[in-house]
Amino acid sequence: MQQPVAASLPRAGLGAGWPDTRLMETQTRILVCVTGMSPQVVTETVHALAKRTPPWVPHEVHLITTRKGAQNARLRLLSADPGWFERLRRDEKLPPILFGEEQIHVIRDAQDRELDDIRDDEDNDSAANTIADLIRRLTAEPHTELHASIAGGRKTMGYLLGAAMSLYGRPQDRLSHVLVSAQYEAHPEFFYPTASSRVITALGPTGDALDCRDARVWLGDIPFVRLRQLLPAQVLAQHLSYADLVALANRNLGAEDWTLDLESNRLRMGAAEVALSPREAGVLVLLAACTARGRGIRCPVSNAGTDGEWAHEAREAIVHSFGHGALSSAFDNWLQDGPDHKAGFEQALSRLRRTLKSALGCCMADPIDNAAPGRRGRQRAYALRLPSSQFHLTTHRNLP
Repeated sequence: MQQPVAASLPRAGLGAGWPDTRLMETQTRILVCVTGMSPQVVTETVHALAKRTPPWVPHEVHLITTRKGAQNARLRLLSADPGWFERLRRDEKLPPILFGEEQIHVIRDAQDRELDDIRDDEDNDSAANTIADLIRRLTAEPHTELHASIAGGRKTMGYLLGAAMSLYGRPQDRLSHVLVSAQYEAHPEFFYPTASSRVITALGPTGDALDCRDARVWLGDIPFVRLRQLLPAQVLAQHLSYADLVALANRNLGAEDWTLDLESNRLRMGAAEVALSPREAGVLVLLAACTARGRGIRCPVSNAGTDGEWAHEAREAIVHSFGHGALSSAFDNWLQDGPDHKAGFEQALSRLRRTLKSALGCCMADPIDNAAPGRRGRQRAYALRLPSSQFHLTTHRNLP
């Protein structure tokens, strides 16, 4: 087995140091590919990137595949013969590129067994988790620049790599798909357009002779939405399942419904659930009621007569939007507490905000908007950053 080339290069993004200080001056370029039984995707993509203006030649290559795919890549790309990866590097006079067995990442199931193929939901989950965690680690180092190719493997693998790039990708990272002339596409003996003549036999009944020198390779850039800013630092630093990452991003995008149970004061936000105090639940219902009516909650002031007017207005907003049943006894009594309820409201609002932000798991996910930031002597207004259609109340008894 051929030893990995450029073994002295640091494994950027995987926790290694930077032994060569010259690399600190530039980004370390990393190519990530997914493949099945066609490792040609790697050589085709490297060839296409090297032909760009200016050329983009990776310092290292990472391959995500199945057990059979890994064996095929080792035999066809990394072996002494045919050793297609090293042949490409020599033919096109490319600098050393770190690509060896350690850079081949085999998808494993929940029992840590290498997968031969991706056939069911559990296999898809394993592939998603493997792909997402590798992209997380490779993007952890700021001095890296990732280029991910979705051309190989099962269609789900390409999709999952693109989704992982959306979750973790940074401004300098790129996504692409490589295309090859039709006669050479998926041909087991074609790996890249050679500089000199190399004849292979076309697939199919005709058996025509094809010269690899005549093949054309195109690399299509794929724009993608970058959602990394929705993930807090503690999430970026730890391994989470792909499903948990998607749920977290959806919550922070406001894409999941919220349901408050009025009996237990438990709030469900997609997969997350949090217990609220009666007063916190009441403030949340009030926020949702006022937001549904197209305006925020005016923070009460202690001027004569205002407290009672505010309490009446708050009760009216809740009953109008959700019915009398939404008025928990603790909250309804609090509305009638008199002059003290101004401080009580602000305290309950502050506690609710902290509780929700902690449950959402993202420092950017403050669900309560200062609709009209106040100044001294002026009222504030607050609104819920959630469409009224996505806020629901439930109870074991019917609301009046």
